[in-house]
Amino acid sequence: MITREQKQQIVAELVEKLQKSNGIYLLDFTGLSVQDTIEARREIKKLEAEMKVAKNTLIQRALREAERFTNVPDDRFFGPTAVTFAYGDPIRPVRFIKKLVDDNKIRFKAAVIEDEFFGEEQLAQLASFPTREEIYAGIVGSLQAPLSNVISIFHNLVRDLVSVIDEVAKKKAEAA
Repeated sequence: MITREQKQQIVAELVEKLQKSNGIYLLDFTGLSVQDTIEARREIKKLEAEMKVAKNTLIQRALREAERFTNVPDDRFFGPTAVTFAYGDPIRPVRFIKKLVDDNKIRFKAAVIEDEFFGEEQLAQLASFPTREEIYAGIVGSLQAPLSNVISIFHNLVRDLVSVIDEVAKKKAEAA
């Protein structure tokens, strides 16, 4: 049995993690073996996220105390729950989570990203969102195309100018 002080400590730890995170995922991890859980935590850590298992009542209390991600309905807190805290890009962990769900190793309960709630039926939609890196790459690619066109135009102008100067020089040499 967990003492009141231990519960307060767990809630304080969850509140701290909630305040640092950009998004959370609620998962039912009962399909994971101990080894799969260790590997999942390791992979999630690579994605700038962290997975923590806690009692549903303690998670709910931490959400209220942190005053973040409070739009998760109470009916999502049932059975064993692991909270994945996304510290970097909140979209990065979802693709790994979807892979685990597709392999029937975990069950996706809900997610909250930038105060937007996503239920289990929206996992595929959530996994299709581009990551920040993909968005930045798209923006850079869009900016590079016009820039390379401008450089090409300047190159062509200089080439044409050199050709005109050469022609003028030839005509002056012939006239002299």
